[in-house]
Amino acid sequence: MPDVYTTSIGVPKMARNKRIYGDGSSFSSTTVQSSSSIVQATVTPSEKFPFTNEPAPTILDYNNLWNPTHGQDPRIELVIDNGDGTRYRSQQQPQFTLVAGTDLIETIFFDLGEAKTGYIILN
Repeated sequence: MPDVYTTSIGVPKMARNKRIYGDGSSFSSTTVQSSSSIVQATVTPSEKFPFTNEPAPTILDYNNLWNPTHGQDPRIELVIDNGDGTRYRSQQQPQFTLVAGTDLIETIFFDLGEAKTGYIILN
């Protein structure tokens, strides 16, 4: 039976990092392919809105004050402080009121049902 293993197929191996490993007969040579476009990541600063004993913590005038930084689809988190040195991230979703006649956010609020202490984070 002839040898079934061969390295002479001639198909170069390409990894996800765009490097070509070998020319099909050897894995010792490496060629790096470069890309001419570089994407810069932008970092949006986080804003923290503390509240104390509020049943409905609210961020007012979002469209004018925070829309330029966080846009119309902000990432919002609610953190509740238990008062005993522990906190937790609430799973409750925010509610929005819109600027009349538009799809622009005017206020962001949480209806907690009872007075709680914590903070809202805009990312």
